[in-house]
Amino acid sequence: QQQRTKSRRAFYIWMAIIIVLAAAIATTAWWLGSGQWAQVPTVKGLPAAAAEQKLQDAHLQFTEKNVHSNDVPKGTVADVAPGEQQQVRRGSTVELSVSQGKPVVPTVPPGADQAVANKLLGDEGLQSLRDAGKDDFSDNIPAGKVLKLVPDAGTQVNVGSGVVVVLSKGPAPKKVPSVVGQTHDQAFQTLQQAGFEPVDGPGESSDTVDPGKVIRTNPPAGTQIAGGGNNQVTVIVSNAVVVPDLKGMSADDARNTLKALNLDIDVQGFFGGKNGKVFAQDPPPGTRVKTGTKITVQVFP
Repeated sequence: QQQRTKSRRAFYIWMAIIIVLAAAIATTAWWLGSGQWAQVPTVKGLPAAAAEQKLQDAHLQFTEKNVHSNDVPKGTVADVAPGEQQQVRRGSTVELSVSQGKPVVPTVPPGADQAVANKLLGDEGLQSLRDAGKDDFSDNIPAGKVLKLVPDAGTQVNVGSGVVVVLSKGPAPKKVPSVVGQTHDQAFQTLQQAGFEPVDGPGESSDTVDPGKVIRTNPPAGTQIAGGGNNQVTVIVSNAVVVPDLKGMSADDARNTLKALNLDIDVQGFFGGKNGKVFAQDPPPGTRVKTGTKITVQVFP
């Protein structure tokens, strides 16, 4: 009886060993056959979260990258690599391309280098274009720096669209305004409002412009000054003297009046007398003359 029990126990042990070995062989065969492989599932068009779950269920790892697409809605899988239905090893990594929708023209800080704009556009899958005819003047942005983009930042466009980088041409040229006939202070204010720096020039006499009024400027009115150029404008004011009306004055009063205006006098009297009243003068009253001009008066008696 004992012998029979031992034989039965040995039989069970060997059967267990055979079963384990068979299972091991089957598992190894399965693994060496189809078990180590997985198939990339169909994920295109799925929301990213759903695609991720399908990859996990297929015993695959994944990474994601954002791409722009004209057709695939934002947040949806646009592509997968390796492609769908491809055989790959279990646990290997596939890459999901998740759509961000159509690209948007990026914001480029005004005054940035063109290279910065080119890179930002390239990062969005857009082409950087140049059209010198669209460049414009700017008082704030230096010449050659980015002024703006066309279309404007924030505009949604198709993948690969061209965006024009508009550059600044610097400050616009300015025309010197006419200030002839204005007072000194008025002329300075007018020039400053036009963006110029007025400075005083030497006075000049004029027979057409009243004393204290502007005769001319240098550069002259109408001159175009290049943007960023010398903004200084010299203002020339008339220092002429207006001849007063001397009629009826005594010769001495006329002399004192003219002396106060830095004018000379030539008294001519009838019968040799030079202490009478003024009844005529040359130049006449209101004439504009240089300082030091001699005024001839006729006195009587």
